[in-house]
Amino acid sequence: IVFARTKAHRAEHLEQQNSALVDEKDVPEFTVEKQPFRYDLYRIPFNDGQGGKAEPLPGASQNGMSNYFARYSPDGKWIVYTTWDNDDAGAIYKVKLDGGGKKRLTTRPGFYHSPSFSPDGKQLLSGSFDHTAILWDLATATPLQTLKGHSWWVWKARFSPDASRIVTASQDGKAIVWQKSGS
Repeated sequence: IVFARTKAHRAEHLEQQNSALVDEKDVPEFTVEKQPFRYDLYRIPFNDGQGGKAEPLPGASQNGMSNYFARYSPDGKWIVYTTWDNDDAGAIYKVKLDGGGKKRLTTRPGFYHSPSFSPDGKQLLSGSFDHTAILWDLATATPLQTLKGHSWWVWKARFSPDASRIVTASQDGKAIVWQKSGS
């Protein structure tokens, strides 16, 4: 199991509130001072369903960036994840399960969401803040197709089981089914 986690923010003045929601004025360290709020990826071994201790995933933790949206490859050998840093924007990376072999897959900075492998593990989809979804070739880390049609952030992009179609879901409230190029 791989998941994103961050240190809990505790402020004495918020401890007395009876709400999990806070207003922007209540957290000036993030909204005014621009203190980063970063996530690291952790993994828990499966151990035949017994689990174990959560440990940082090397290459995707404590690297000065926020790391999230982790997904396993279909063959179970890789994890892809997205990063974000206020100074450098974001990227998609892949890393071996042991944390080795880290490789940046995206060549242009952006805010990428929820990467998703094709059933054969050779291609990757990602949503983006630029209102598009992108189909990537994993071997060359190049974009194969950019899907334009949403009017707001694309949060999810997934393949059909036979990989001939792609479905995207956006903050604009629409889900669109696309024919994959070359299918």
